[in-house]
Order: sequence, then C-alpha cells, then structure tokens
Amino acid sequence: MSKIKDSELISIAQIYNNEGRQAAYKLIRSHDIKQPYAVLKRMKKHPNFVYDKSKDHFIYQDKPHSDDVFMSMEELCSPVNIEQIQKIDNRSIAMEKLIQDLLGDRLLELSKYIILESSSKTMMIDQTSLKNAGYKVISY
Repeated sequence: MSKIKDSELISIAQIYNNEGRQAAYKLIRSHDIKQPYAVLKRMKKHPNFVYDKSKDHFIYQDKPHSDDVFMSMEELCSPVNIEQIQKIDNRSIAMEKLIQDLLGDRLLELSKYIILESSSKTMMIDQTSLKNAGYKVISY
C-alpha cells in the first residue's frame, strides 16, 4: 500500500470534477489504497483545495488565501457562498488578533503614565511626562 502524494491530489481532483466520484475512486484504488474515501477526506481538509458542496467539485488554489484580512471589491459585490463564509471566518480571526495587538499597544503606552492601585483605589497620573510626550491632559 502506497501513500498518495500531495502533487497527485491535483490529478485526482481533476478526475473527480470531470468524470465523477467513482472514476476518482478507481484511480485511488489503482494506488493500492483500500479506502478511497479517506483520500477525499484528506483533500477536503487540505489547505490548497476548496470543496464546493453545492457543485460537488474541488477547486485548487496555488496557495491558501486565509492570510488575507481584507476583502476585495469582487468579493464584496458577489453573492455569498460557502467558500466566502469560510474565508470571512478566517478573516475575522485575523482581524480580532489585529485589534488585540492594537489595544495591547495602547495599554502599553498608557502604562507609561498611569498607575492604578486597586487596593487603595488610587490612580496616579504623571502629567508632566504626558505633557512632555505631547499629550493634552483634560480632566472633567
């Protein structure tokens, strides 16, 4: 029994798309693999393949586009499908990470000038350093 390499998955996807599932199973079995469904399951999880359930076919991408945080104009204007929902989920995770990084930077900047003591319920603000750094202090 041999393992099907990632480079061979492309030809299996083409046969699956053009000739159907049974033809793909036949090709997979020719590699001495007894469970062809496991290979299709592997293809569905592979980052370079997107399985479109409504059309029952695989779409090959040279590289996964999950790192894109912002949508293009074509993606914004086109009707939503399952692939786009998965991309949006990946983007929302990346956007959340970006927001956390930005908030962390702001909190770090504030910690240079403000100290909170929860035990005595006291806030100490270094107004001189704030003004020297170019900030305006407004109390209300």
